[in-house]
Amino acid sequence: MNDFRAYLRTAPLFTQGMVLFAVALLGAGLLGAMGLLAAETFFGADLEAIEKYLAQPEGATAIATLKVLQIFTTAGLFLIPAMVFSQLFSPQPTLFLRLSNPVKPVLLVAAALLFVAFIPVTDALTYFNQSVHLPAFLSEYEAGVRAASERTQVLIGSFLEMNSLGAFAFNLFLLAILPAFAEEFFFRGVLQELIVRKTRNMHTAVWVSALGFGLMHNQLFSVLPLIVLGAMLGYLKEWTGSLWPSIIAHFVNNGSIVVIMYFGQLNMTDIEAMSTSEAVWLVPSILVSAILVFWLWRQRTERHTDDEDLPAPEPEDYSGM
Repeated sequence: MNDFRAYLRTAPLFTQGMVLFAVALLGAGLLGAMGLLAAETFFGADLEAIEKYLAQPEGATAIATLKVLQIFTTAGLFLIPAMVFSQLFSPQPTLFLRLSNPVKPVLLVAAALLFVAFIPVTDALTYFNQSVHLPAFLSEYEAGVRAASERTQVLIGSFLEMNSLGAFAFNLFLLAILPAFAEEFFFRGVLQELIVRKTRNMHTAVWVSALGFGLMHNQLFSVLPLIVLGAMLGYLKEWTGSLWPSIIAHFVNNGSIVVIMYFGQLNMTDIEAMSTSEAVWLVPSILVSAILVFWLWRQRTERHTDDEDLPAPEPEDYSGM
């Protein structure tokens, strides 16, 4: 293990990325198979039934089956691979993932507030992204992508139907807690960390990982806000030297919709109507978000590593920001 770890640490970034990709494929395959087994064991759903549920996510059995599969998919594709890779790469994986670095509680609060304040900007970016059209010769492709996006929105809307406190708690885990840990471990904890160690360039690492984060969601006409949110999460990690602010912010971003829909007794139509009516909040949102970003930037710490077995990258040059 130590020999492989030593090789992986000094290997080119492309090799490290290929190892991460291979671990992700393996995790997705194993956990995906376990998810299918769980779906058939507990809900009697075979592949044909699952395909039907995806096309028409209606009924308690269909929704429960798809939620269980979503748990296995998220864990298998992001959480488990990130944890396995960090073990392969470092003798101190929690330090590699920046989970052990101390972070002031006020920074966690500021990160959470930033992502609440940024909601109207996110909605505006989403509206702009969805209004963009591809060239005419790609019209059929665009129609297919938009149809797939609509099916995804229907599926999310079905997931968010909650009629009990138990359903609310489960959705908070499925749609907020699990993605916050899994996606942050993978994209900011591992991918961004690998890039910044090799390139010694924080901005390159943040935006490349943000691009991967946005494309991973497979939502072409919502990719712009996802990339921007991914970049914000990346800068939070780099400025604070800890992954926890990114995890908290990601949780707040995803969890807010679950909380609003449950306690407001709303549906997806209501949420879409709220999004389009929030233009009045756009300027205040930009101002408050800019103030919080500036304050967080001012609180930044010099990048360092506590993992003595790893070469520490040179401090990031912030003079040009």
